[in-house]
Amino acid sequence: MTIISVGDRVTYPSVMSAGQLIIAGGVGKVVEIKPDLFGKSSRRIAVVEASGRKFEIFISALSQVN
Repeated sequence: MTIISVGDRVTYPSVMSAGQLIIAGGVGKVVEIKPDLFGKSSRRIAVVEASGRKFEIFISALSQVN
């Protein structure tokens, strides 16, 4: 398992909701990492910036790019 940290380039999957594409998969840069304040687990959330947009995604869904 690779540790993902701020500044890493990562790939992320497409996100669909109710049959609609919300975020197209691609490559972005992690700009912040924060805890999941609403969940009861110790999962962490990454703020990813890609194509001028920022969005939040669970770190477990990301893969580091060399």
